[in-house]
Amino acid sequence: MKDEKTNSSVEVQGLDSFRRVTALGTLICSCISALIIIIKPRECDTNDELINGVIICMSVQLTIFCLLLMHYIHCGCLLRKIGGWMGIFYFILTGLMTWCQFIFMKGEGCMRTAVVLYWWLALNIGLFYVLIAYGLSLWGAYLCWAQQEEEELAKEAL
Repeated sequence: MKDEKTNSSVEVQGLDSFRRVTALGTLICSCISALIIIIKPRECDTNDELINGVIICMSVQLTIFCLLLMHYIHCGCLLRKIGGWMGIFYFILTGLMTWCQFIFMKGEGCMRTAVVLYWWLALNIGLFYVLIAYGLSLWGAYLCWAQQEEEELAKEAL
């Protein structure tokens, strides 16, 4: 990241590793989700929506992978052009994972009958929260850096 005012380079430690791990992880998880959908494992008698939760997770994983892939092939300028729409997109992703979590909660008694679907959803929901938490911590590190730079510029101006 470049800061326009000082023309200095910003390096938030762990950001590139986070992007690489997330891109590779979402690709792998979406492939596993696709395999689960294709093999049609045993479903729960009380809740047959668990497969829909896996489909929702797969769509979220693929969209996150596509966003990160666009960043790596240097189409990030396209992402900047749509700017505010990205905020709406993030709300949609969060809404989809919340919907997936509701599906998961409805399948409470399915942990022994629909083992693959139930525990795959549990893992995906957990990974999503880890992804969000780590992403927010990186964003916080960037905000702290930006505040520090602003304070230093204010000191220099005096």
